[in-house]
Amino acid sequence: MLVPRLNTFRRFAPQAGGAPGRYRDGHAPVPYGVSDRRFRGGTLGDDREPIRVLRLIARLNVGGPSLHVSYLTDGLATRGYKTMLAAGKISGGEGDMAFVAAGRGIDVEWIPHLQREVSALRDIAVVSHLAALIRRERPHVLHTHTSKAGAVGRIAAVAAGRFR
Repeated sequence: MLVPRLNTFRRFAPQAGGAPGRYRDGHAPVPYGVSDRRFRGGTLGDDREPIRVLRLIARLNVGGPSLHVSYLTDGLATRGYKTMLAAGKISGGEGDMAFVAAGRGIDVEWIPHLQREVSALRDIAVVSHLAALIRRERPHVLHTHTSKAGAVGRIAAVAAGRFR
C-alpha cells in the first residue's frame, strides 16, 4: 500500500535490511512535492508518458557543471526520464568537455549564440531559439545550470507561453 510521505525528514529513515536512499517499502525516492501515488521512476503513472526534462547550460567548458549535467542527464535517462541537454558554445581559450556527454551517449542540442558574454542581439536570438525548442519538446521541467542559462531559460519559458 502506498502512503504519501508528509514528513520529508523521515523519507529515507534507515531500517534493518533496507537499502540506503530507498523508502521503507523498497521503491526509489520521488521529487519533493510529487505524490507517491502518481510517480514512479520517471513516469507520471502507469498509463502516462515519461517526464520530459530539458537541461540547459551556457557552455560545456572544463569544470564541474559540465560533468554534473552530463552525469545527471545520463542518470535520469536510465531511470525512465526523457531528458535533453542543450548547451551553448565555449569562448576562446576555454577547454571543451563535450566529450564527456558524447561518451555517455548524450545528444547535445547546440544553441549557437548561447555564450558567457552578454550581448543583446545574441541573447535575443538565444531566447527565440530556446522558446522554439521548448514549444517543440514541451518539457515538464526546465532545469537550468549557470547564471546565463538561468536568465535566458526563464525568459524563453515565458516567451514559449502556454505551449510549454
